[in-house]
Amino acid sequence: MTEIVVKIGTWFLDAYVFFIQILLKGCHIPVCISKEENNMAQNTQHIEEIKGSSFAQAILPKATPISNALQKPLKLATGSIFKVLSGSTEVAKDSNGDDTVRAVYKVQSLNSKLLPLSTEFEVKVKGQECMFKEEDNVEIMFNSKMVIVAFDDLSHWSFNGREGLNATGVRVLNLTNDQIMKIVGGNHAHA
Repeated sequence: MTEIVVKIGTWFLDAYVFFIQILLKGCHIPVCISKEENNMAQNTQHIEEIKGSSFAQAILPKATPISNALQKPLKLATGSIFKVLSGSTEVAKDSNGDDTVRAVYKVQSLNSKLLPLSTEFEVKVKGQECMFKEEDNVEIMFNSKMVIVAFDDLSHWSFNGREGLNATGVRVLNLTNDQIMKIVGGNHAHA
């Protein structure tokens, strides 16, 4: 029985040393270990260097396209110019429990460097009502009116498997069809 305990204890210490070496490999962080642990670590066999993963690239969830692309700056992921799909106003409780108004715009990016042109976002602007009336939404929905906007201070949030965008303001851009085609032509990511 004593022999089993010694073997398990030795295995555990070897695993512990291995784990610490992996964590600290290349890092210059001082570690406090006892003289006995240091001697045991020097007596262990040479540990092979860990190589890159041979697993396939991770499949990222479709529900969080912005988070997936946020390995880069936000403007690369979302772009900065958007086609409006619809707009509405909602009332929500703020952190103080008071009702607050916010505009909600469903948009598509026209110049994302990382996401496909068809990627839709919902951007909320706190403290503002939507600039579009119901008639405007109908015209937008049936493509008789195209509205291009830019958002001020666009920021991203992610919580509990969901994500969204907030902004401090929204501006309608008066662009010609030629200007829009120049922006869209080749400035977006491909699916």
